[in-house]
Parts: sequence; C-alpha cells; structure tokens
Amino acid sequence: MRRRANESELTTRHVLLGRPTAHGTIRYEEKAAVAKLKDRVCTNCTACAQGVVQSKACAATADAECQGCAKCTRGTWVQKECTATAQAVCKACATCGDGFWQESECLSHANTVCNAVKKCTAAEYLATAATATSDAVCKGVRNCTAAEYRVKTATKTSDAECKALSECEVGSFESKVQCGVLRHVAAVVLGAAAAGGWVAVGGCYLGEGRGCVSPPVRPAF
Repeated sequence: MRRRANESELTTRHVLLGRPTAHGTIRYEEKAAVAKLKDRVCTNCTACAQGVVQSKACAATADAECQGCAKCTRGTWVQKECTATAQAVCKACATCGDGFWQESECLSHANTVCNAVKKCTAAEYLATAATATSDAVCKGVRNCTAAEYRVKTATKTSDAECKALSECEVGSFESKVQCGVLRHVAAVVLGAAAAGGWVAVGGCYLGEGRGCVSPPVRPAF
C-alpha cells in the first residue's frame, strides 16, 4: 500500500531541486541526513544585498555566493550597472581621432562624445580652426556692393576685402575703359601735344575700380 507523502517530505524534495518551499523561502541542504540516525539540516539561501552581485546561485546542497560589484577603472566607463545576478560592464573610453573634436569627456557613466569637424563650403572661409575640444568656425565670404570694388580675393582662411569706389572731382571725367586703351589714348594725345601745344594728360587708374582722369590741359599762349 502506497503511503501519501507528508509536507516535510514535499519540502525536502523542493529543497533538493533548489526551488522555493511551501512558505516561499529558498533553502539548501547544509548537512546531509545520517541514515536512521539524524535528519538533514536545511538552511535558508543567502540573499545578496543591494550593491552586491550573486556570483553563484543557491543549489540543492550549496549556498549562494555574493561578491561586490566591479568598479570600472580610470579610462573606462560603466556601460551596464551591476544587478543582483550580473556584474557591471565596463568599456574603454573612446578617443577622438583626426577629423573629430571632443564635445564632452569620458565620465564614469558616459562615454566620450566626438563630433566630425565642420567643413566650410565654397561660399565660406575658415575663420577659426578646430581644436581638440572645439569645432571649426566658418563665415560667409564678403560680396562687394555696387559702390565697392574688390581689392583682395578670399582664400580658404581669409575673407575678401572691398573698397569704396572713388568720387570724381570737379573738372575730371570718369573713365571705365581698360588701362591699355587709356595708355593708347594718352600716347596719341601726347603726340598731339608735341605738335599742337598740349602739355599734360591724365594717368591710368590700375585696379578693378573706376578711375578719375583729368582731361588734357592746353597752356595759355
């Protein structure tokens, strides 16, 4: 005739399987039973405290093992925090290489933040070069207005320069022809001066702006 198992036996079976007892407590067999002489000794499994990780789970005949959470060393950061059943995960801090600048340094719980250095467009020039911890600064190239002319072309690292057009004085006329043409006209006029008494002619304005040229002057006879 089969005998029905009592609660004590059910508890023992649960302990040997490493499962909670009927009371919800996980226990393990600390001391084995001595046949027909001594009962086994069961003890509650150790519960790892907060900030400590369980390195080994409680088994049927062995208690759980706990150890302190790993501390990430200098030059590393915590990618995952320590939990009750898993150690913390530490990762090496990133280093910003060529073509990048560091926006923020590596902290205990955050990796280094690197950004690509800004590249200036064809309509910009590099006003401030990038450093290890700051981005490049680009500014738009200056466009000369209708009342100005360009005296310096922009480069990759400098802006263009403009100057205001000259204002012609009374007794002058504005010349928009090329310098070579002015020289030719001047030579013709000077030739006429030798034959007809003309003594002076205005010079040529060199540059992209307009020039003011005084008209030939005839001396008094």
